[in-house]
Amino acid sequence: MEPPQADAGLITTARDLYRWDQALYTEVLVKRAMLDSIFTPGLGDYGYGWFVRSGPDGVVHGHSGGLPGFTCYIMRIPESRRTIIVLGNFDRLGRTVGDVAAILRGDSVPLPRARHIIAADTAAQARLAGTYRTAGRDSVLVLVEDGFFVAQQPGKFRAQLLPESAQDYFAAQLRGTARFRENGRRTTLVIEDGLGREVVRAERSRR
Repeated sequence: MEPPQADAGLITTARDLYRWDQALYTEVLVKRAMLDSIFTPGLGDYGYGWFVRSGPDGVVHGHSGGLPGFTCYIMRIPESRRTIIVLGNFDRLGRTVGDVAAILRGDSVPLPRARHIIAADTAAQARLAGTYRTAGRDSVLVLVEDGFFVAQQPGKFRAQLLPESAQDYFAAQLRGTARFRENGRRTTLVIEDGLGREVVRAERSRR
């Protein structure tokens, strides 16, 4: 894939990125005055190619990146000279980096919950399928497609729903959950991501 801007086209390893990171504590690559400028926020919390933010580890420098099939995240902790580098081919590396930072601080990190996928209740899925509407009247489509139960909000997300019960599903691509709750003729759908943040809430009424 051609890079959309002045990014991509770089092949490296986590070990070599770490060598580059450590060189930024010296003047081997860039003079000190320029380094100070690079890590000074100018537009909001953004310096020259780095987000500069404060948190439990003090001031940290970080950035993510990605194209389809390639994702990366680097977080520098100058106070301890620790660096967390994650290279992968899936989204949401920020949580992985945050968990590693917490482990390095000695904080506890909640383990992912095991998923118990059951056989699909095709009758329940057929009943739940349809067009749901958010409070802003955006459409959320729930459908059975080529044998898969899918939820999608056009232009925002598309996720296969794997059943954990007749009304509770694992939203695979979001690493979260989709919950259907039926109340008379009204069905409410709530989809959350892997951090428990609400992605969408929508309702459908049957005539």
